[in-house]
Formats: sequence, structure tokens, C-alpha cells
Amino acid sequence: MFRSLFPELVGPLPTTLTAAIGFVVKDWQQQRSRDRQRKEALAHSTARVTFIGAWLDAQSRVAEGQDLAEARRRAERDLEATYDALDNVLADLTLILQPDDGNGRVVMRKCPSCTGKS
Repeated sequence: MFRSLFPELVGPLPTTLTAAIGFVVKDWQQQRSRDRQRKEALAHSTARVTFIGAWLDAQSRVAEGQDLAEARRRAERDLEATYDALDNVLADLTLILQPDDGNGRVVMRKCPSCTGKS
């Protein structure tokens, strides 16, 4: 009896293993892509903050009064914009597409591995 079931039980095994390996590799690649995007966004924001700091320092050496106050307001706006841009990128990276919600629609959900929750 076991010999007659053996081919039927073992037959789907390679297909299942191949699909599982494919799923693991795809998930790993997506995680690496999100990590790379996160690092690039952080590096870009760090460079912008460094530039804004250097620019404001230079302005404080040459500008006076109203011009210096305007330079500080501009630096503050630029820093806020940089922070908001980084925050948006990081928030977008925590969303993943779920193929179907049961009603034939694609759904955006929080990525558990991106948010630290499982």
C-alpha cells in the first residue's frame, strides 16, 4: 500500500520546495531593496542637513539683522522639508502590496518586518 502512495506523495515535493525557495528569495530581495532605499534616503537627508548647516553658518558670518533672520527662517523651512521628505520615504517603505483582499482588490498593508512588529 505504501509503495503505491509513494509516487503520489513524493511527486509534489519538488514543486513545493521550488515554490518555497522562490518565495524566500523574493522576500529577501524585497527586504534588501527596502533596506537600500532606507539607507539612501537617510544619506540624502544627512547630506542636506549638513549643507543647510554649512549654509546657515556662512550666512551668519556675512549677513546681519533682517537678512540673518530671513536666512534662519529659510534654513528652518528647508530642515522641515528635509525631515518631512525623509519621514514620507520611510513611511512609504513600511507599506507593502497585498495581492488580494478576497474581493479582487489590491490592498496596501503595513509591512511587519519594516515596522518591527510581527
